Amino acid sequence: MATGYFMVVDILGFSDIITNISENDLLIERINEWIEIVEVLSKKHGVSQYQLISDTLFVGIDKEEPSFQNLLRFSKDLLEQCTAKSLLLRGGIAFGNYIWGKLIYGDAVIKAHNLEINQQWVGITLEIDVPKPQSCFDEKLIIVYRPPLKSGKTVAMASVVWGIPTSDNLLNLSGKKGLAKVGQPLMWHTSQKIINTILYRIYIDYHKKMNLPFDKFFGGLLPISYLDEQLVGKTS
Repeated sequence: MATGYFMVVDILGFSDIITNISENDLLIERINEWIEIVEVLSKKHGVSQYQLISDTLFVGIDKEEPSFQNLLRFSKDLLEQCTAKSLLLRGGIAFGNYIWGKLIYGDAVIKAHNLEINQQWVGITLEIDVPKPQSCFDEKLIIVYRPPLKSGKTVAMASVVWGIPTSDNLLNLSGKKGLAKVGQPLMWHTSQKIINTILYRIYIDYHKKMNLPFDKFFGGLLPISYLDEQLVGKTS
């Protein structure tokens, strides 16, 4: 049994991609894009222990700080490169015990999976009890935020910082390459995830602009409260 960080990442709308792409060659191309990005980035960031099962990625690493930083950099690049290919990701990172073998299981696996499926955006969030070295905040790899969840309390957690596209670009990418049929209107469940993701980008951009610490949450119960006060309230 290992003790360390465990990540679960899933492709949003993968069943739509399978359903909407009728040409087998194009479908294989989409799947290969996913596999190739994971393979290239895992080598780049020294993430050697990973497993792909359909549209789900498992990653297990040790508990050392350098390994955790590599995982966060891997996560950032994964989000950015997959989004550019219209592969929208959602993930969770937990810390604890896990077994890595023919069967992957353990407390950390369950916690990471439950966090992953409970999020309503494109992004990767850390469980609240995950050890977070200060260096990860100082290097702007993660930021304290209240991620949009389907259920439960609105709590401040840490999320991976990544280069989120502009609103128009993200909306455009969310309807390409099988995520939606040609001419199909944007569905509300997708729209809500995109809105939540864009709000996160605005929050990060404002933090960087004002040189605010990434290890503290500003905004009361909701991020929109803080942004409304700072960006809208000052001009009203």
